[in-house]
Amino acid sequence: MKDFYRIAGISRAPIYSPNSIDKDGAIFLAVLQHLEAKGHQVKVYQEDDLLHDIIKEKYIFNMVRSYEAVSKLQELEKQGVVEVNSGFGIENCRREQMTRLFHQYHIPQPESVVCNLEYKSTGVKPNILSSETSCWVKRADGHTTQVNDVVFVSETSKLGDVFEDFVERSINRVVVSEHLQGDIIKFYGVAGTPFFYWFYPSMTHHSKFGLEEINGKPKGITFSVDQLQAICNKAAEVLVVDVYGGDAIVAPDGTIRIIDFNDWPSFAPCCQDGGKAIAQAIRRNMTEEDKKQFELSLKSKDTEEWIDLIFYRPIGFRCALFFKKLGVTPNAVTIMSIFLGVAAGVLFYFPSLLINFVGMVLLVWANTYDSTDGQLARLTGQKSEIGRILDGLSGDIWFFSIYLAICLRLYPEWGLWIFILAVLAGYCHSKQAAMADYYRNIHLFFLLGKQGSELDNARQQAEKYKKMSWNDGFLQKLFQFFYKDYTANQEKLTPHFQQFFHTLQEKYAGEVAPSEIRMQFREKSLPLMPYTNILSFNTRVIALFISLLINMPWLYFVFELTLLNALFIYMVWKHEQLSKEMEEMI
Repeated sequence: MKDFYRIAGISRAPIYSPNSIDKDGAIFLAVLQHLEAKGHQVKVYQEDDLLHDIIKEKYIFNMVRSYEAVSKLQELEKQGVVEVNSGFGIENCRREQMTRLFHQYHIPQPESVVCNLEYKSTGVKPNILSSETSCWVKRADGHTTQVNDVVFVSETSKLGDVFEDFVERSINRVVVSEHLQGDIIKFYGVAGTPFFYWFYPSMTHHSKFGLEEINGKPKGITFSVDQLQAICNKAAEVLVVDVYGGDAIVAPDGTIRIIDFNDWPSFAPCCQDGGKAIAQAIRRNMTEEDKKQFELSLKSKDTEEWIDLIFYRPIGFRCALFFKKLGVTPNAVTIMSIFLGVAAGVLFYFPSLLINFVGMVLLVWANTYDSTDGQLARLTGQKSEIGRILDGLSGDIWFFSIYLAICLRLYPEWGLWIFILAVLAGYCHSKQAAMADYYRNIHLFFLLGKQGSELDNARQQAEKYKKMSWNDGFLQKLFQFFYKDYTANQEKLTPHFQQFFHTLQEKYAGEVAPSEIRMQFREKSLPLMPYTNILSFNTRVIALFISLLINMPWLYFVFELTLLNALFIYMVWKHEQLSKEMEEMI
């Protein structure tokens, strides 16, 4: 898959970068440059742009903080947009949520209490911590934007005055945390990458407001950097953020506790290395999302042929994303595949290797679109009855044109015999493909349930046909006329499976069979899936192409009548034996 994406980068509003506007801008620019160096296109937006619904990119990296912007990020994420950091993670980094989550998941932090100040500070007990020592009071509802959003209190008895100041600024919820003694460590990290950077801030530079000086000069207490990184990565996982930074205290005994944790800080001492790691995390998330979407576009890996997985499905997936963006429907893609397949068949009439090769390319193209239409339907949920009709007919139309072209090509030499050979091969082809399709749907039924398969019942299909009107839907009723017989013929060739399935439904009164039975059937059915794939498109086309390359296209009919028929008989026999064993077991 091509390493190229359209990405939105959303910068932070200046109000949320107190004393750090240039530093926050520098890390944002570093990430942008590293992404562009890898060939990605990045469109830059301001934080307020989120509120005007102008951001349409699938992938977003952002430094936003406002309530409204974070809420919009969360809406976009629910719609499938991939974000670094997640809007939900940014919300989790607000002081109150973070304190509760750290407590819930045992992330080491100072003893902390969330206080509701309501409308006034009177009545709030100053001795809210277990020890009456110095403490910190921090606004609980959001990020720090001014110096008095974080207040050091030397004695807990003075908390009342501090609370009063918060109430006057309409901040009614705060987090009170004990003041810890020890070395303060500042850190930056990017989850899912090796990048982790730490330093003693009081030896290099002050923080936004110089508050680290409370602890004085570091003593150089020995501690484990690996342990610090592990704690920070666990905190990032709990908060659901990829890009993080913050502060920790190392106690005299080497114990580490986090006192502050932020989504996407400035990375000022390590801007270029941090930017590279953040870009790496963004690209990783995009790749993982692509992989997830690709897997959603498949029916099941159990039933996919290896050629499809390494060739047709990846190309079909990219085509599906392209057609989805253009608003093209799965049915339109199927119709395009029909024209391509018929054109390929016409070109096989000519005894010219060059013209035949063009036909081969068109047939591969047609099959790519045949993969695309199903993947597009699963990605967009655009499944329809007419879509099933078209998809079922497309392959038949291709091969009819191919059979006819070969017969007309060989008629001068073979006479009517080539038509007789083609009719016999075509009849066997239809039986082979029908049973391969039936066994795949049986497997999917036991693996994914009714919603994940197209396993139908002949009696129900016949009833459906009777209820349909020629006037209301001629094409649908015509399809149903053939489909009810198609399904009935599948069932006639599988008496042991029909008996097993009937017994299963009777025993469990139409409910889903126990998972152990379904899994046992799936395990025994799985080795038969390669046979169903051989009887499908790819093996046939390889044989067809070889016969055309050696200018002996009649060999393709012989291949279907001999080797594929032998495989077909063996597959049916093995599946019937499996069904018989399963019925005896239940």
